[in-house]
Amino acid sequence: ERKSHQETLETILVKIESVRLVEGHMQGNVARVTVEFQTEQTHVVRNKAGEIIEGSPKQIEQLVDLWTFERNLTQSNPNWILIKTAT
Repeated sequence: ERKSHQETLETILVKIESVRLVEGHMQGNVARVTVEFQTEQTHVVRNKAGEIIEGSPKQIEQLVDLWTFERNLTQSNPNWILIKTAT
């Protein structure tokens, strides 16, 4: 919808308050972990001209997000893949 209105969302991560491992388990060769991120962020929506139409760069919001990652431990690639996010 923003794209059709030529609007953009600008999110700035101000501070990471904490990071906590919530859950971790193995299923065969695949490891899966869920991590909780508590952060402070700002959100601003701008129109085509760059004017703010929603939010404020001075209004800091505290957010809690859960990110779930997985990795096949038999593969040589050390990167974890983000498979799910939730708030």
